[in-house]
Amino acid sequence: MRAFNISPARRNDKRAALAALMAWAVLVLLVAAAVAALAVRDAAANGLAAITAPARFAPRAEPGAQQNLLWVIGDQTLMLYDGRMRTLIKRVDLPDWSYVDEPQSCAPAIAIDDDGHALVSSNVQPDLWRVDSRSQAVERLAIELDADTNQEVGFTGLVFIDAKTLLAVSAIQGSLWRIDLETRKAHKIALARPLRGLCALGLMPSVAPVAGVPPQDRVLCASARNTTVQIRLYGVHHASLLEQPCLHAVQPAPEKSR
Repeated sequence: MRAFNISPARRNDKRAALAALMAWAVLVLLVAAAVAALAVRDAAANGLAAITAPARFAPRAEPGAQQNLLWVIGDQTLMLYDGRMRTLIKRVDLPDWSYVDEPQSCAPAIAIDDDGHALVSSNVQPDLWRVDSRSQAVERLAIELDADTNQEVGFTGLVFIDAKTLLAVSAIQGSLWRIDLETRKAHKIALARPLRGLCALGLMPSVAPVAGVPPQDRVLCASARNTTVQIRLYGVHHASLLEQPCLHAVQPAPEKSR
């Protein structure tokens, strides 16, 4: 029987190839997990579409803090559903709520706070409507802008970064804002260029801490109908655009068929 000796160089090449294959497999699994999560979210919205009353916008659903509850933006209303049974629990009117139709702007946004209360935006004015998760009482929050007060600014993407602070994007103006719910003031965060047409906003998944990077810095994923962009926040007042798409994209609500 002949004996074959594998040189150390060939052995190292095989190890490197195996390591590269494993790294690729991990990346594929991560992307698949992100796609699966988005599919679940889309399925919830699509499932609710069949049971909501005719709405001006396609349903945009957000899971509540309480299990199996879903909030859905309707036409002049916010609806609370049992997400498991697909049954309507409560329909809440939004007094003095205003909006423009697609494609002039993306749909208004919705965000759920730690107490399960829903906050609904307008896509043409900066005010927010807060709906109590238990009593369904509605409170209108008049938000004061520190810039662009002579322009039409509404919010089409909302995401909480802490219990009292929201980040928001405006599809019409392409601007990014930090909203303090305690003072009810919104600070415009400067961007290198306007990002018009942004329909949704979310936080990128947590990554390992990086030396020298303050813990309050965040990476956002902002998405339009056909593209995504990463936005890196630096403290309170600054942000930069990153030249790569989001692996964990936040999907905007689909356009309503006409």
